Amino acid sequence: MKKIFSLAIITIVFLQFSNCNTAPKKEVNPKTEEVVIEKNTATREPTDDEIRTYGIVKSIEDGQYPMFVVTVGFPKRKTSEIFNLNIEAISQTASDLERFIGKTISFYYEDTSHNMLMDIHVNGITLYGEYAPEIDASFKKITGILSGAEKETAGDLPNTIYITDTKGHKMEFKEFITSKIAAKNGKMVTGYYYMKYNQTITHIISPKD
Repeated sequence: MKKIFSLAIITIVFLQFSNCNTAPKKEVNPKTEEVVIEKNTATREPTDDEIRTYGIVKSIEDGQYPMFVVTVGFPKRKTSEIFNLNIEAISQTASDLERFIGKTISFYYEDTSHNMLMDIHVNGITLYGEYAPEIDASFKKITGILSGAEKETAGDLPNTIYITDTKGHKMEFKEFITSKIAAKNGKMVTGYYYMKYNQTITHIISPKD
């Protein structure tokens, strides 16, 4: 009788131990892990305002937080360009950026560069009067017909004017139109300008170590 009782106890303990080992394990969602792993490296389609490219990170300088200035080299073009970067707008951290120096990265950016009109001349005489700047040797110029300057600027925002050269090349500028400028609408003028570059990185695909 004692043997039967002991055998029954052993059987119960064995069954309980077996149930513990065969209890269903929590499944790991591979998609969840994939999101964590690829958070900083995922590719995506650029938006309508974005341009995707790649280059070698040459330097990264601190700006006023959260802004950084990133210099990227493009070996094929043999040029380097400067990009703005808001560290809070991307997945990576400031520490990650340091690791990118000297490496090739694929990234997306928005280009809001535009031409800054510095002066308008007619027959060598400025239309800016006493506010005319000195003509810098670095300024570019275009000579052609002024349009879009039919009337003076009424509000706090500049108007859009155009200068079209004899070859049909048309350049657009933002300008506060004065009475002197409006009087030359439709006439031949020379605009002095420079390109104000403003390129902002919006997404970085982290390089593989």
